[in-house]
Amino acid sequence: MPRILVTGSEGMIGKKLVDRLRLENHADEIETIDKKHGRDIMELKSGEFEIIYHLAAQVSVDYSIANPVEDARSNILPTIHLAKTFPNSCIIYPGSAASLDVKSPYGLSKKTAQEFLKLLSNDYVICILPNIFGVGNAVVERFLKEEELTIYGDGGQKRDFVHIDDLVEGLILAQDWPKGEYCLGSG
Repeated sequence: MPRILVTGSEGMIGKKLVDRLRLENHADEIETIDKKHGRDIMELKSGEFEIIYHLAAQVSVDYSIANPVEDARSNILPTIHLAKTFPNSCIIYPGSAASLDVKSPYGLSKKTAQEFLKLLSNDYVICILPNIFGVGNAVVERFLKEEELTIYGDGGQKRDFVHIDDLVEGLILAQDWPKGEYCLGSG
């Protein structure tokens, strides 16, 4: 079994991924790191990880607009640190659809992190994620409860949604994919 590191293990995707990996008998091979537990990626020195799921990120577009320096500090620097500290590990990185047509500091920070990963890592799989739904997703819950939503732009935008369980399945399958960039949505 490969030794696995999961950053952002307390987030929506991270929790589901860790649970799934543990179900598949990887419990002894998984190390997790999350700021909620007082651990900082920037403090990682070394370790033997065949696979790193780098899920830790600042994900709010509104926050990135109000705090672009903090957004960059959260999304770019830890990615560079992981790529330099673990150059031979397969880093599976969830990119964002916001990085495809950059319109916010968040989209730019995700795109920049992806580009650093391509430059500095010997083995990476970038998974461009669409919008995610499932338990705990505020937007979908608001739809279901027929609550008021804030619509950005003219409201004519189309969104690609993927269920969290399908997304986790894709991330696990990504362990065996060749180095590259992949879209996990249907478009």
